[in-house]
Amino acid sequence: EEYNVHICKKDNLVYLASLKAASTYYKSVFVSNGWETMKFEDIDWHQHHVFGFISDPITRYLKALAEDYFNEETEQLVEDPEFQDLLCKIVSRHRRQCFVLTYHSLPLSITLGKYARQVDWIPLGEGSDRIFAKLCEKYNIALDFTLDTIDVHESNERKLSVYNNLKSLFGEGNYFRDLILAQDIELYNDVKSKINLDISYFIFIPI
Repeated sequence: EEYNVHICKKDNLVYLASLKAASTYYKSVFVSNGWETMKFEDIDWHQHHVFGFISDPITRYLKALAEDYFNEETEQLVEDPEFQDLLCKIVSRHRRQCFVLTYHSLPLSITLGKYARQVDWIPLGEGSDRIFAKLCEKYNIALDFTLDTIDVHESNERKLSVYNNLKSLFGEGNYFRDLILAQDIELYNDVKSKINLDISYFIFIPI
């Protein structure tokens, strides 16, 4: 099945979303600024400069669980108490024996496979705006971040509460977490180790 995420293109620069890494916000930025959407299968990995934003894998995982804690098929949060109770029990009581994966929490190493290390990742956090600006400057691309159509997509208090609860339940020393997220953690650390905020222009260093 096709990797179903936000993908936007401007000239040869292609944005590939990483779920729970500000993907809704950045998609709205690009679409509002006239970038075209495209399918994963149409990416030319030899010609296109594919970039995306990457966040700490464990933080991303917990945010994803908080997202999938709810069923958002409508504009209202439709809760599933049975799933929510099971999720909390597994994350806390049974965290050393099993591991929960949901749609949003699948590791990049699974969803992208070999392509995970062909993406020019920008780690979210301090300096990410500057790195992104340098990348756009390299391709002479200007973006207007003040457009009314941009979706800031801030988490509501309910989601933040669920995230904090899951984080407190998650604990440390989860063998399954360390095993399943190992490649994503390695990728994230490699990306961060190669970032130099003092450079005068952005250079993509393949990992």
